[in-house]
Amino acid sequence: MDDIDIASELDPNKLFNEKEWIEVKATYPEVAPIYLSDARAKTLAIPEHLKERFLTGNEAVEDLRQYSTPPQSGELLYTPIPTWFSKDPPTVTDTDVFFSKSIPSPDHVNLLDKAYGQAWLDGAKSIVDRRVVNTMERLPVWTITVWKVLLGIKGAQREWNRALKWLESEEKKALRVGDVVLVEKLKEVRALAIKLPYEKKTTYLRGSATTKHLVHFMGTQLLTDDHINIMMHVLAEEVTIPKDDSQSGKEPLPHRKVLVAPLHFSNEVYLLKNKLKLPEAQWKRTLLSRYANRVDEEGVDALYFPIHINRNHWIAGEIDFKRNTISYGDSIRLESSEYIPHKFHENLRRWTRRAFGKNFTCEGNALQHAIQDDEYSCGIVTANTIEHAIHNNTPLWSPANASASRVDWFIRIVHNLNGTKWVRKPPGVEVPTEKLAAVREEMTASISTPEDDYNFPDHAEAVLYEILKNLDDGDSAGLDGAEERPKPGIPSSSIPPHPKRRMDISELLNPVGGGSSDGAESDTSSISCASVITEPEELSSPTAGEKRPAAALVDNPESSRAAPVLKRPSIYLGKDIEAELRAAEDLGDDIEGELREREKAGPSSQKKSAKNAKKLREEYEKGTLEVDVKGESYLALCQKIKEIDKGATIGTEYAQLFRPVCSRCQAVAPYKEPYDSTRFRSHYNACTGKQSKRSKVFNGPNLLAKFGFAKKAGPPSTEDAEKVDLPPPPRIMPCPGLTALEDKRIPVYLNRTPAPGGGARAVWRIAKEKFKRMFSELREKQKDEVLDTQFHEQKWKNDHYKVRVFSASCEKHVQIVNDKRPHPCVQCSAVLKSKPFRNAIGKPNPEAKNKKHTPYAFRNELLGKLYAEVEGLQDIFEAPSSEPCIQIAKRYLRGEMKDKEVFNGLMAAMATEQARKADGKGNQNFSYSPAYDELCQIVRDISPQAYKALSEHLQMPTIRGMQVKRAREPRFPMDICEDTFNLVAKQLKALGHEGPVALSCDDSKLLDALRLYWDEKDGCHYLVGAAEGKLKVADPDRMKELLEKSEYHKATKVRVWCLTLPSPKVTPIILAAVPITDALDADALFPMLKTIVDGLIDRDIRIVSYASDGTEVERNVSEKLLDMGERCEYVIPNPLPHQNRSDTHIPYVKYRGQAICIIQDSKHGLKTMRNNLFSGARLLVLGNHVAAYRRIREMADGPGSPIHKRDVEKVDRQDDNAASRLFSAATLKYLIDNHKDEALGEIVYLFVFGELIDAYQNRSMKHVDRIHLALRARYFLDSWETFLNVSGYPKSRYHVSREALDILDILVNGIIALVVIHRDHVDGSFPLLPWLNSTEPCEHVFGSARQVVKDFTFLDFIYMIPKLRVKLRQAVLHSQASDGKARAAGYNHTYFDDGGVDFDLLATFPTDDEIEEASCLAAEEAESLVKLLGIDADRLFIVNSLQESSKGPVPSPNPDPTEVALPPIAEWFPYDLFEDQVIRGQTEDDLNECFMDDDENDDDPTLTRNLVRTDLNDISLSAKDEHALEGMAMAGITAMAQDVMQVNEFTETTEDEAIEEILAEEYRHLKAMRARLASLKIPDIIEPTHNKSLAQDLTDAYLDPLVELRRKHQTRQAERGVRTRLTDSSDPSKRNNELKKELRGKFFGILKMYEDRKGVGTGLERGFRWRVAAAGGRTGVVDGEVPEEPSAGNSSNAVGAAVRSSNQLLLKRQTAFETASIPSDLRALISNAGVDVQSPIQLDDFCLVLEDGHVRLAKVITLYQKTAGKNGKHGAITDSSVITAVSYLGVQVFENTRPNYFSMYPRQTALLRTLCFSQIPSSQVLLRLSPKNIKPSHPNKNTLVMDSATYTQFADLKKQEAKLVDAVKLYKARNFAQAVQTYRQKRK
Repeated sequence: MDDIDIASELDPNKLFNEKEWIEVKATYPEVAPIYLSDARAKTLAIPEHLKERFLTGNEAVEDLRQYSTPPQSGELLYTPIPTWFSKDPPTVTDTDVFFSKSIPSPDHVNLLDKAYGQAWLDGAKSIVDRRVVNTMERLPVWTITVWKVLLGIKGAQREWNRALKWLESEEKKALRVGDVVLVEKLKEVRALAIKLPYEKKTTYLRGSATTKHLVHFMGTQLLTDDHINIMMHVLAEEVTIPKDDSQSGKEPLPHRKVLVAPLHFSNEVYLLKNKLKLPEAQWKRTLLSRYANRVDEEGVDALYFPIHINRNHWIAGEIDFKRNTISYGDSIRLESSEYIPHKFHENLRRWTRRAFGKNFTCEGNALQHAIQDDEYSCGIVTANTIEHAIHNNTPLWSPANASASRVDWFIRIVHNLNGTKWVRKPPGVEVPTEKLAAVREEMTASISTPEDDYNFPDHAEAVLYEILKNLDDGDSAGLDGAEERPKPGIPSSSIPPHPKRRMDISELLNPVGGGSSDGAESDTSSISCASVITEPEELSSPTAGEKRPAAALVDNPESSRAAPVLKRPSIYLGKDIEAELRAAEDLGDDIEGELREREKAGPSSQKKSAKNAKKLREEYEKGTLEVDVKGESYLALCQKIKEIDKGATIGTEYAQLFRPVCSRCQAVAPYKEPYDSTRFRSHYNACTGKQSKRSKVFNGPNLLAKFGFAKKAGPPSTEDAEKVDLPPPPRIMPCPGLTALEDKRIPVYLNRTPAPGGGARAVWRIAKEKFKRMFSELREKQKDEVLDTQFHEQKWKNDHYKVRVFSASCEKHVQIVNDKRPHPCVQCSAVLKSKPFRNAIGKPNPEAKNKKHTPYAFRNELLGKLYAEVEGLQDIFEAPSSEPCIQIAKRYLRGEMKDKEVFNGLMAAMATEQARKADGKGNQNFSYSPAYDELCQIVRDISPQAYKALSEHLQMPTIRGMQVKRAREPRFPMDICEDTFNLVAKQLKALGHEGPVALSCDDSKLLDALRLYWDEKDGCHYLVGAAEGKLKVADPDRMKELLEKSEYHKATKVRVWCLTLPSPKVTPIILAAVPITDALDADALFPMLKTIVDGLIDRDIRIVSYASDGTEVERNVSEKLLDMGERCEYVIPNPLPHQNRSDTHIPYVKYRGQAICIIQDSKHGLKTMRNNLFSGARLLVLGNHVAAYRRIREMADGPGSPIHKRDVEKVDRQDDNAASRLFSAATLKYLIDNHKDEALGEIVYLFVFGELIDAYQNRSMKHVDRIHLALRARYFLDSWETFLNVSGYPKSRYHVSREALDILDILVNGIIALVVIHRDHVDGSFPLLPWLNSTEPCEHVFGSARQVVKDFTFLDFIYMIPKLRVKLRQAVLHSQASDGKARAAGYNHTYFDDGGVDFDLLATFPTDDEIEEASCLAAEEAESLVKLLGIDADRLFIVNSLQESSKGPVPSPNPDPTEVALPPIAEWFPYDLFEDQVIRGQTEDDLNECFMDDDENDDDPTLTRNLVRTDLNDISLSAKDEHALEGMAMAGITAMAQDVMQVNEFTETTEDEAIEEILAEEYRHLKAMRARLASLKIPDIIEPTHNKSLAQDLTDAYLDPLVELRRKHQTRQAERGVRTRLTDSSDPSKRNNELKKELRGKFFGILKMYEDRKGVGTGLERGFRWRVAAAGGRTGVVDGEVPEEPSAGNSSNAVGAAVRSSNQLLLKRQTAFETASIPSDLRALISNAGVDVQSPIQLDDFCLVLEDGHVRLAKVITLYQKTAGKNGKHGAITDSSVITAVSYLGVQVFENTRPNYFSMYPRQTALLRTLCFSQIPSSQVLLRLSPKNIKPSHPNKNTLVMDSATYTQFADLKKQEAKLVDAVKLYKARNFAQAVQTYRQKRK
């Protein structure tokens, strides 16, 4: 259908013609014609005889609570909205059906309502509830309206019930404290509330406010815009009633008129910038202009208004028109605070300057106001602040009466309504249709909101009338109903001719279609049936906005007469400016006439310059012109004024900037436009020196004097001498020149150049002018002349001494009229503006090394020599440059010796020693640099004799001094002891924290080295670094002998425990650190944990959780913790009783009176789920879909992909950023938009487990929602596991790893246990911050330590701990997290990110009922996700119950009686002949592939161990290589020494002061949080709204709601972009790491030539797999392309080895088939599986496979190759030209049902009617098929058809199944030759 002509379709008399719209392929228009929208509304209307079943909003609250409504569904729905509509007639018309069905979510109902317009035109006659599978019911289309009405009623029930519960709770609290007054008040409110209509329209907000708005006053919810406006309306109506202040005991306020404005005023101020751009005619129609007129007309003394700031806070504002001040009242800041809302205030000042022609002074936060101590009372306090300012007998709000204040407002509003002021809808306005577009444009420009400002109830109508009048003088539209209610200034006549459209003002401002496409309501949460069933009541009470609260005279209503209306010029300039204009003799009273003439002339009759002048004048008169009084234009104007009248003065106020005062008559001169002096010149020339009677004497600061232009003004005439105060005479001051105050680049310029001045021409230009030759061609005398000329041409002179610049023509003096700093003279100011000077100061300061290129002309050698003589440096300057000391000094000063730390230390020691000797001082307290001191320590340890000899010639520490140094006892204990817990208790006491703490534990690699230190307390040496603890050393000289005899184990790891407080801005506390070995198991580690827990409990430290990583050992330690005390369980009943699910048991332990739960690190869990998805060792089967690496890898190459290729290639398994990106909403959206059909398994996988992790990581989620997300994952996992069991899939190959399942189980239980423990077992109100219950603090400690020294010993780590706390605090304070956009960046610490944290919300915990309700919703959502994957959840659990009851599998339907089931493959041959990875599932290597190991990928310690390897003596090395190894050994020792020096430097200074500052800052933070929580009134918990629903028709699933949920819950880290952060190579520790990396590479390079190093699989072949194919089969032709050859070197060698291996396996395959006696023709067919160079096996190929002992048709889904080496991984590939180069294939299996036909539902999964998948080794692939061999069956898409020739091959292979099984088993045998021999013997 053609586009609709809206203008022609607005005729109200036009009728809807069904033939023109219905089923004619018409499109529902965005702005629907009246007749079309009316017809649509009629189809959605509930039949009259059924309306009585529903409430209308006029019923009492007590009736609302008794009304029965159906439940709201929590099921996730994902069927496209159009499939919910049907062309079939409805089969259900009884409303009882709607009360027996659950209601879909509000969002889903809104989507149906929005889509109905188009569906109706397409012929829809009924609704299909897609939540019911294969339903035949057809509901009437008005079901949408029924659902909207019921949702509105349910929402009202929820809100009123919550409000009444709050009243009940507050009444109990008041009774406990004995507050009888409050009890009676609460009873009164309850009595009023239950009798009140629950959602009836009121007079407020143009009739849009209903009684349901009042529920916010009965609770702790934040007040909205509507509530604030209602409260302001009440204040405005009450302000006319005078209050007696005498009884209050306070001094009565002076009588004054005040005006109370609603939010409309402050909102308009926020939009002032756009309003000021309006033409004057439109500006006059704005609300701000009307407020200005009202203030002037009625003589208003003060205007009060509320302001919304920061999108979450209310404050009060005041404009005092008598004192010309602006004040604010902010309830979270003291009155002394200088805080103001800057953006709002700047706009407000601009409005007051334009409206009233003067500047208002800001008094800051000066309004008297209360200070709130909660998060929700700012709206109440704002209203109280305004009321207190109006009536000083109104007491200020206080926290003690917070509840009373809220109910007082409820009572005031209800009594103000008084049961009579119910509203009917405003009648609307008739607008000519041909003028509709123009009217809308003008209206939206003048009015920002359709709601009325009660101060101007006729504002919108008056604006509309004026617009219509201006559009057509002879054809204006009147207001409907003008006879009943005439508007001021609006005649009842002049009604425009037909056609007209009756419209409400809101329709003109927000035309239909701005929200939904068909004008439907967009918010069903507040829908009452009154809005969709009946018209509003027609009562005789006054209509909305009829009463106009006047500006009230407080305490003196008799004097509230309106001031006369002042006549103003067409462009209002402000009173002061107008007065000055009136004083101008040249214009006299004709200023208005001139301005009108200019407006009438219009832009068409003006030249361009005139337009610019007009624009300048208008901007200046509006107060928006930016005037730079130091700018070139303004200085030029001042210069002209000075030239005309040297005695003229200019005021400094904005209104006086372009109006000089004549020195002859002392009158303000006439004004034409900014920067124009012509009228002043005319006035001065004609001036007689006499003042006009109307002239204005200037009295104020003189701007000309300020700039030094004016002389002392002459005195006024004698007759006015007593009346006029002349400005003070100017003082003469020296010109200050140009300094940094004029331009901050001037000091940079003077520090850059030694030139005495600048601005002259170049010497070659002067030479050409004077001598017509170049400068180089001149004689010496001529050159001197040129240089002298250049010197005298300089425009400015440089004063390097005082860092300033003067003009060469400086006026030397300037005049000032006050004590402020004088400005530069005119000549100096001209230099500042000149282009040469700007260019000179704009050049950057060169580097120090380039300053040697300074021209000789600017080098003053004489001054340099004089300076050297003064400073005693003459000998150095005169010494020959070849002197060694001079050379070293120069290198040192140039920074070239910066890295020579030992040498610098030696030089410093020698210099200090000589200086002390010269001063006659000794070497007591001699200080050495850390590097030099450590070198001395090393030399002394190696040879005390050599040290003694060297110390006679060099200044070195004494041996005694070194012993004292080594006696420096570490301030952190080296084991778990009493000091460990005393330090923690002391720190918590200093922080004032007595609440819960989270305990975490992790370990990290150590450099396995022993270090010696002197213990002053014990008087002996100890070796540190052994797992057994400190080793006592009696004689350090015999240490080697001791070590050889002692039995000890070097520690390879350090195990650290941390405590985390419930605040993201408090640094984690490092509790303990001990050295351990890799060999320790749970039995050895658990006693350490028990000691830690006991020590903390002994000191009354409250532990709530213990977090560790996911390794098996750590999980076992956690399990032992649960068994340490009384094991408790929190039970959540099965939410779906019809499904045989078990209850959910949440375990935690109660030990010594403390409840403790175990936690897994959530980020580790996320990375573990990513690694499982990427693993080639398993195929994750999810119903009819799989989740595999392939889809993610394909996504990375797509345009606009949200993940990087680096995230999926050469995967860093510990990359937090990559994992966060993978599970982000952006990834989910990309998969849904681009790969929905084939990646549904990945979509559900990423959604479920991404949501689970965000249950921990989200900062702003309610705890009941966290439990909801966790239980959804729990129920989904239950269904997934049950599906695998029922379908016969081994979980070892088709589910996530056992470790991953354990981690998920702990994560689900952990978040629920945390909530229960905080709710039931923690005394006091403390927030739960789940993301802080993790091992992330431990990882941050290790990361910070490795930034200092990458390979630290245990002693290094102990020494670093005090400084690490400072380093951690810096990161926490400044949120210095790793770059969230980086790739392959490893850990990204975000636990201290507090963006969006709401402590009050996090300190509120759900009840058992709410948790049970969340479990029901979570179960429904999990069930809907399972249905999305093609699994019938109800059937699934029924089948599972039958299997469990029968102790065996349920037989498949209609089995073939002729088929004999084969025994398991494992029983056919002796088990030990075959690889158990195929028979029993996954190998340990495969397990490691999908589980995330926490050890750092760091082999640096191997460098140290290999550098001292003793077995190198057994290798025959060449002399050259032996020398090279020795050199590298020495370099390695140097690197280790550098590490030690780095640690010493890091820990050298005492950090007691820094740590004290940290404690003080964290104490303040915790104190503020405790104060906030102490007064916390727990808000009523709103029932969780689970408003995402979808359906189960999967042909075109609508999955965007899943994306919205992820977007809502994901972290900021997941939301942000993707960039790589560059590293700083200047860091010494990083340079040292690079050195060790280079040494390691060279070292192993040499050893590789001599050692037999096994394992070709270097991981490089991963680089080839996505380029073309597998490494061993990469010669295949795909799409006509052959892969590129690998580059020479390791890559080529790896590929060559893989090719050789695959060829050998191919021969083995052929031998196996031959041994099994496969017929030769078939053997030739399947020996290479039909895979070769021309026909490589690829993804999505069809092939014949041997699966479960049967030959079947299969489709390839995934391909993997296994890299070489024992720990080789299964890497994904796209194709292979050799079948044996493939390790695993993931395939979809089809079963032969009849000749040539194959079904996708084999008997194995027929019970659940799901597809069948299998992961098989390449040995079970028999034959690759050509794509043309297989075609889908057109009538039945679930069946494939095979051509006859291929089916014959299939049948032949089918006959050989037994032999094929034998051949495959032979191929898999561990000892192939032995297996072949055994098989042949058995056959004989």
